[in-house]
Formats: sequence, C-alpha cells, structure tokens
Amino acid sequence: MLIELQKRPFSRPLFCWILGIYLYVFFPYHWTVSILILALLLILVFSCTKNTQGYNNRWLWGLVFSFSVIVLAVLMCAHRDLMESYANADHSLLNWANTVRERLFAQLERLQLTVPGRDVLEAILLGNAHSIDKEVRQQFSVTGVAHILSVSGFHVAVVCGFVRFLLSPFPSYGFFKWIKYGLTLCLLWIFTLITGLAVPSVRAALMLSFFLTGRTICRTTDSYNTLAASAFFMLVYNPFNLFDIGFQLSYLAVWFILLLQPFLNNLIVLRNPLLAQPYHWITIAVAAQVGTAFLCLYYFGQFPALFLLANLPFSFITTLLIPAGLVYLFLPDSLSGTGLLAICIEKMTGFLLYIVEAFSSYSWAAFIIPFDIFDVLLGYAFLFLFVLFVYRKRPVFLILSLSVLTSFLIKILLESLWLPAI
Repeated sequence: MLIELQKRPFSRPLFCWILGIYLYVFFPYHWTVSILILALLLILVFSCTKNTQGYNNRWLWGLVFSFSVIVLAVLMCAHRDLMESYANADHSLLNWANTVRERLFAQLERLQLTVPGRDVLEAILLGNAHSIDKEVRQQFSVTGVAHILSVSGFHVAVVCGFVRFLLSPFPSYGFFKWIKYGLTLCLLWIFTLITGLAVPSVRAALMLSFFLTGRTICRTTDSYNTLAASAFFMLVYNPFNLFDIGFQLSYLAVWFILLLQPFLNNLIVLRNPLLAQPYHWITIAVAAQVGTAFLCLYYFGQFPALFLLANLPFSFITTLLIPAGLVYLFLPDSLSGTGLLAICIEKMTGFLLYIVEAFSSYSWAAFIIPFDIFDVLLGYAFLFLFVLFVYRKRPVFLILSLSVLTSFLIKILLESLWLPAI
C-alpha cells in the first residue's frame, strides 16, 4: 500500500487536506489550530536537534509537510466560512455564462418537443434540471439513470471526445498539436462553465485537462494520481465540496470504475468490436453502481433493480444526443440539414422518455432499502476488504470481509426484531 501511495504523490496531501477539513468541522477552530501549530513547532524543534540531512530521517520532514497541509486546510475552511458571510463578490464570468445559457434555452424552443421532453433535453445539454417535473425525476431515479439529468463526467467526456473527433484531421505533431490541445481545453471549459460548473463536471474537466496536458508534453499519466489531483484542487478551492452529494458520488464512481472495471473486463474477453464496446459500457455501469450503491441507499433509500438494462441504451443514445444537440444550438434555421438534425434530436429525446416510462412502470423497478451511516460504513468496509481479497488473493481479507458482512446481517436481523415492538 505504501508503494502504491508513493507512485501517486497527490494522494498524500489529499489525505492530509481531508483530515484538516474534518478537524475544522468536528472540533473547535481555535483549539484545533493551536494544537496543530504547537505540534508543528515541536517537530521543527526536534528536527533541529537531529541530523536531518540523511535519507533515513525523511519521515521527519514528511511529518512537517503533513502537519503544514493540515493547518492550511483548517485555515482555508475558516477563510471559506468567512467569505460566505460576504456574498457580494463579483461573479461576472458566471453572469456571462447564465446569459449565454438563457439564449441557448431559446434555441431549444424551436424543437417540436413535449414539455417533459424539452425539460429533459435542457438538463442533458445545459445542466438545467430545476424545471423537470417531480414525477419525471422520480422515473429517472427509479430506472437508475438519474445521473443523465445533471451534467457530469459522462457529458464532459462525450463533449471532449466529440471535439477531439472534429480536430482529428489535423496532424498531431508540431504546432498543430498545441492548437488541438488549446482548442480542446477551451471548448471543454466553456461547456463546463455554461452548464453551471457542477461539481461532477468540474471534476471531469480537471481530470481531462491533466490527462491531455500529460499527453501533449509526452508524459505518462496515472489515473489514480489524476483523480487525487483533481480532488485536491477542488477541495483547496472550496473545502466544503467534500460534503456535496455530487462530489462524493462522482469521485466514488470514478474510483470504483478505475478499480473494478479492468477486472470485470478481463472476466470475459471479447474480440468482436460490436460486442466488446457494449460489454465495456456494461462493466463501467456495474463498477460505478457498485461503488455508489451504499451511498445512494443512504441519501435516497432505494436501489434501481433495472439500472443495467436501462444504462446500455441510455449510454448509446445520449452519446449521440449530446453532440447533436450542442451542434444544433449553434446552427441557424436557414442552414441546410438543420431540420433533419432537429428531427433526429426530437426522436432521440422521445425515445429516452419512452425507455424511462417503460422501465419505471414495473413495481419492482427499485428496491426500498433505508440505510443509516453505520450501514454505509459496514457496507464499504465489506466492499473494500472483498476487493483486496480479489486482487491480493489473501484469505485474511476474505475472512475479514465475511465477518463484516455477518455483522451487517446481524444488525439487520436485530433491527427487524426491535422495530415491530417499537
């Protein structure tokens, strides 16, 4: 584990920063800062009495670095709290983005869509999910595709892939390489800004920015380190993103995709691209759902039973709908082919609503399973230990995971016995 952490240098400051956020939230601010600064001074004084030039004393400077990051995290939380008290800051960039978004909403009025269809399309393309009817939102949640209604990493990845496809005719060397890199980043962040800077979309934009930068300067990239770096920068900007539902679900989903998806892909090796790509989408959906299942049960109290069947057609259609919709938003009515593109967008949006209505009509489409915070902790403890057993093949991890599962089942049994009496 220590070797893996050494390969991902951003994981260590991220851990210290998160620890500092929790210390600020759960303990008195002045006492926390005083104790941390005192501990940091004691470490510095102790280091001065030692010969700290040798490699064997690197742990001492590691402690200095860790305590410094924790202190900065606590101070940043206090600063963010203070800034929240003065909400008169100038947000001219966001105001510009809102103005552009309002104009784009008017462009969608040209489409022959029902009110629910237009609301869903606005949410998918522009991140405006506020006007969606509660019943429609519930149908998406029950079906297991509610993430489509908010601009997330999936949307940003589709936009990035579409931009790279448009720029693919240009050479990937010399001056053209930097032109493609600059245009991709600009369009990526403009899309993220116009859609409201949602936490999952910012996470995806940061990760793709790091990844594209690494490829452009001919450096190898590590997905885990990129994930940790994006989380660190987001929490530096706003430490309280840590308690945002979108932040938690987004990072858990991506982490488990990185962790489980290669293993699931290797279970069945498909060489036919017509079968391999759908199976690739299935493994991504399964890994993300496994990683976020316990947290979704805690926040929403239900688990979609048909998420796998619904996500496959949804992923395919939305992958086509997002670039088609964005192109349509910037085309004039008089241009040849605009009418045909509008018909395609209308048909795809209608088909999405049809799928949601069809799947959500079943009474068993979602299981109602209320979870408390202790259930979440037990669930993820079991999951992490079982994943460790799968990768490490050590029986001790299997025994521990089964022990946690047994404790969880005993808890459920005791609750079922006590609740009727209450």
